Amino acid sequence: MTLQATRLTRGRATCVLFVMDPLPKLDPVWDNSLALAREMAKRKIATWWVDSPEVYFENDRIFADARRFVPNARGGFRSAPPRRIDAKKFDFILLRKEPPFDSGYLHLTYLLECAQHVTRVVNDPRGVRNAMEKWAPILVQVPIPSTLISTSAEKILTFQKKHAGKIVLKRLDERGGRGVLILSQNTQTARRQIKTLTDHGKIPAAAQTFIRSRRGADKRVLILDGRILGVFEKRPKRGEFRSNLSLGGSAWPTVLSPQEKRLVKNLIPWLRKNGLAVAGLDVMGGKLLEVNVTSPAGFTDLEALYPGGNFIAAWLDSLLHLPKQKPR
Repeated sequence: MTLQATRLTRGRATCVLFVMDPLPKLDPVWDNSLALAREMAKRKIATWWVDSPEVYFENDRIFADARRFVPNARGGFRSAPPRRIDAKKFDFILLRKEPPFDSGYLHLTYLLECAQHVTRVVNDPRGVRNAMEKWAPILVQVPIPSTLISTSAEKILTFQKKHAGKIVLKRLDERGGRGVLILSQNTQTARRQIKTLTDHGKIPAAAQTFIRSRRGADKRVLILDGRILGVFEKRPKRGEFRSNLSLGGSAWPTVLSPQEKRLVKNLIPWLRKNGLAVAGLDVMGGKLLEVNVTSPAGFTDLEALYPGGNFIAAWLDSLLHLPKQKPR
């Protein structure tokens, strides 16, 4: 049965817009946005979704061709046909679009920045634009691996010669371990790798010293409104150095070391300043690897690892206590 779009209300029923990847592409079991939408449904909050091409500016207003969606009895969601809705009709907008952070994503942040004149957008699109995840570690004064960011193959190869051991090469606009590799010791092969990741020298890539840790694991630290919500360890599958869960990595309970706690504590003021209420920090060997702010994941993994933690409910509670309209 097709779900009919319902009338938006501004009273007790809060209306929320998710800007995210298309609903049919999301994993109904593990996707964090869908877990949050289920929690909203329990509290009678109306949820809508839209993909980035369906957000647009017209005559000083931001509109979304949004679809109402609700959980179904089979564990998935039903979605209604799209409706043109003014951004001011939503109590807040959740920016949950996954990278790559390409030109389309960049323009989306500008559109949602305009929407902040009439409603709250979480995370702040300006903060998301400025952080760009893999750029964020070099913007804050916390320990990071020895790093070079450049478009130049010669500079990257020189950096490799300076540092003994493996060098990790990363695209700066991707996610989930995509575009991350160990730079070959063979110069000719390394040049080809650099050429590919820099799009023939047009965009910079990051070269970093490879950090060794127990089981090759790094830690995901979820930050919610300036506090540590939870932490877990990500272990890579056999034969893989990347620990991303989307690449077959596994999540395990863990705790932060004193050094890691200091790192996180020093980063929190920067997150607050940039309006990044929800962030997923990746740390390894006491150093910051990445700051995930576009669509931070880990809430569902925390729920599985620590039963009774109510992490999704805490996320929603935090959102509902934010001002509905960000002061300008």
